[in-house]
Amino acid sequence: MQKIIGLIGCFCLSIIQVSADTQDSIAYSLELDTLLVKQSLSSNHISKSTVGDVLKSSSGVFVRTNTLGGVQSVSAQGLPPQYVQVLWNDVPVSSGMLGVADLSLFSIGYRQEVNYSSKSQEFVTGGLAGVVNIKNILNVDNGHLLRYKQSLGSFGQLSSGLYYEGASQRQSWSILLNYEQAKNDFSYNDYTVFPNVNRTQKYGKYNKWNIYPQWSMALKNGSHLYWYQEILSIHREIPPYLVSPNNLMNQNDIAVRQMIKWSKKKGDFEHSIRGLYVYQNLYYQDFVLNIERDNKENQGLLRYQGSFKFHSNWKFSFGNDIKISGVQTKNYHSVVKEYGWDAYMAMSFLPNENTHLKAMIKTATRSHLQWVLPFFVEATTYKGKNHEWKIWANISKDARFPTLNDRFWVPGGKEDLRTETSINSTSGVSFNHLMNEKWEWKHQIDIFFNKVSNMILWLPTNRGYFQPSNEGKVLAYGFNVEQSINWIKGFNKISLKADYSFHRSGNIQKKQQNDKTQWVQLPYYPIHSGKLSMIYSWKNLSLDIDGQTYSQRFVTRDAGVYIPAYTVLNASIAYLQKIKSIELEGKMTFHNILNDYYEEVKYRPMPGINYLFTLLITWKHEKN
Repeated sequence: MQKIIGLIGCFCLSIIQVSADTQDSIAYSLELDTLLVKQSLSSNHISKSTVGDVLKSSSGVFVRTNTLGGVQSVSAQGLPPQYVQVLWNDVPVSSGMLGVADLSLFSIGYRQEVNYSSKSQEFVTGGLAGVVNIKNILNVDNGHLLRYKQSLGSFGQLSSGLYYEGASQRQSWSILLNYEQAKNDFSYNDYTVFPNVNRTQKYGKYNKWNIYPQWSMALKNGSHLYWYQEILSIHREIPPYLVSPNNLMNQNDIAVRQMIKWSKKKGDFEHSIRGLYVYQNLYYQDFVLNIERDNKENQGLLRYQGSFKFHSNWKFSFGNDIKISGVQTKNYHSVVKEYGWDAYMAMSFLPNENTHLKAMIKTATRSHLQWVLPFFVEATTYKGKNHEWKIWANISKDARFPTLNDRFWVPGGKEDLRTETSINSTSGVSFNHLMNEKWEWKHQIDIFFNKVSNMILWLPTNRGYFQPSNEGKVLAYGFNVEQSINWIKGFNKISLKADYSFHRSGNIQKKQQNDKTQWVQLPYYPIHSGKLSMIYSWKNLSLDIDGQTYSQRFVTRDAGVYIPAYTVLNASIAYLQKIKSIELEGKMTFHNILNDYYEEVKYRPMPGINYLFTLLITWKHEKN
């Protein structure tokens, strides 16, 4: 089971436009746009099928996929995936058993935001390398909207989706139904068992379905009630040599998430209460050992948040999370349960409209583990409208508790592991320049410096299995540079975006004289990465070319095995036609148009050139 963690490995990159934060975490409504990288899912993203696909275009992060339809994980700032906290509608949902979240187990909706926060997460314990927030938004306009999506492509790719939303004077609701499937039937050079032998992958297939209803209502006393639910299941019949190094096959994963939230604002006082329940069942077979594993996990969370303003320039926020996680698996001696409690207090000061100061202190604990005291301090200043610049800086302390696998895995778990801690700092500057009505130029650079102590590493023993220990002291530092230029004249529009990331990380603690792991880049994270995106549109027609490039990535801690550098280039053409209240949009996307051989996981090839055609039909009726 621990080898699953090795499967779910590191990083993503790209570029995205910076925009204002619209999170509904009431106590934290003062987020600034320079601190968030955000992407709203609209018709421009109709060819995306997973949350991981969307995040691949985000600057400074890396998404790793083991194969078409396989497990996806995200990592950032030079650190592995377990240091990126994944949120679902602002609430943490990373697995308490594995410490990571499989992004393929989250659906893509219509009105949805997927964002990565490049700074340390101040509201959720464990986001040492930042936070990914998967958030759905309900329509606030009166009326109805109906969308049907149909996709066909290479390798048997097929996707059908139906989305409906409606709203009345006080209520909004929506429901998403989706089904997709594909086959891994491409040719590749297999050098795992049969060196330099060209093979054709056949019969490796997967299918996924999900249902996502949500509802909100404005109550008469000025409060709001929200309800979100998602049920998603994936069945993967993928041959073992395309799944993971430990030859997992025939995976059957199911995820169920449900949340109820109540919020109210009265004068300068705001508060909210929400409850979350998550159920996951990860069922798989080990091809080599011929062993079946059935891992069931339950998570529950109760959150309260409150805030009030005083003296016009000050805001005091507070809240707490009470959480429980339980796991039933053959890999533990018994059913394991863990309880946790997080509480915080934050003070924000806005001396004027251009300056923002914030400080937070937090307490966090887990059952049978030590108590920690994270903190967060941030300062931001900005100015201008047509020529706007912003400067920000923050420093924080965060903590990551050992996972249930780290503590209770049989036979290697160790219950006396210490909590990992980190000191994180981020600073940056952004500049937006409007050159008349036709040109817009944006530039941003941010720098980070993180030091992680007591990093938990799984190391081989002389007893024939791996065992975790607090062996690591890791330093991670680097920077991201983003540039974008937009030009509009008449029906013509050109958008150019580019970014470059330098992320260096390594273990700075030398254990012995001939230790070869000191200052070796952490596995599966490239030091250099970048992306270029070019979009041209004329009336209802648009052309898009984007490319990502990654430097070589080490697979082992001593840099003995690595994945070569590679570049992937994609292109698409889309056309939108409106007929009264109906919109028709077609999009043809070609992936890996250079037909380059590349791997995101060692010895697990990714497909060559392939295509996907998507048709989207939208009907909208608005009430006066």
